Amino acid sequence: MLRPFGPENATEILQLLEEGFPERGRAFWEKAIARLFAWPGNRELDYPPGFFWIDKNEPVGIILTPASPRMNGGETLRPIVNVSSWYVRETHRWKAPLMLRALFRDERVIFTDLTPTPDVQKMLPSFGFVPASGGIEWIGTPFMAFRASAARLRRWNPGEALAAGAPPDALIAEHVAWGCMALVLEQGSARHLLVLKPIRMRGLPGARILFAGSRAALEAGLPALARFMLARGTLLLRIDARPEGRRGQGYRPHGIWFARGDSFPDRTDHFGSELALFDF
Repeated sequence: MLRPFGPENATEILQLLEEGFPERGRAFWEKAIARLFAWPGNRELDYPPGFFWIDKNEPVGIILTPASPRMNGGETLRPIVNVSSWYVRETHRWKAPLMLRALFRDERVIFTDLTPTPDVQKMLPSFGFVPASGGIEWIGTPFMAFRASAARLRRWNPGEALAAGAPPDALIAEHVAWGCMALVLEQGSARHLLVLKPIRMRGLPGARILFAGSRAALEAGLPALARFMLARGTLLLRIDARPEGRRGQGYRPHGIWFARGDSFPDRTDHFGSELALFDF
């Protein structure tokens, strides 16, 4: 049976997460669940931050579900729920598909799985998931910066009008407070939100695109973004490759993420997910 949990269940949550992901350590999970419980997205949607799988009144499995709202087509509010850090004890492992099936019964929700293992990737299509990317691309800002682009980059300001599909201002500000960078990519009269998270790749300073309101606009504006980030010391950009589309020299056929309820044809959306909340 699937049962939602809250801060009052912190002891059982930490026990299962440490058991399932011992390489992370207790300090990692303490920080992760503290952020998850403080994250406004779940509260705004009245969606649980996670669930236990219960057998004979005992938690034997866990799944974290950070959530955030999106305006679908600029009109209809839909929750995006990131399926994260799920684990079922080995004695009950055969029940893992039951736990997932129970979670995915909610048809109003757009679900994403951003870091599935190879075995989970094989399982996801049976639950209606499709690939939302074709891998990753590493972009060297010193090389991309010399190319031409009419786009402009600047810092995001609360209250400004953005292209449809952007998250609420309060949640963007939350990401900025965590150390992410919120930018606006201007192309003509269009203003597309970009949210980037600082990372390091082989010791080099880089940034990962967590949210791109338009992947087409991002690709056209990469030289402008590269110049903006290079001026701030960022040497590498990690972006999603489309399932079908451009393949640069920095392409790698891994890091594919999956979604159900939306194929994300022109959007990268890891906003409010494990990649934003946790130190992955």
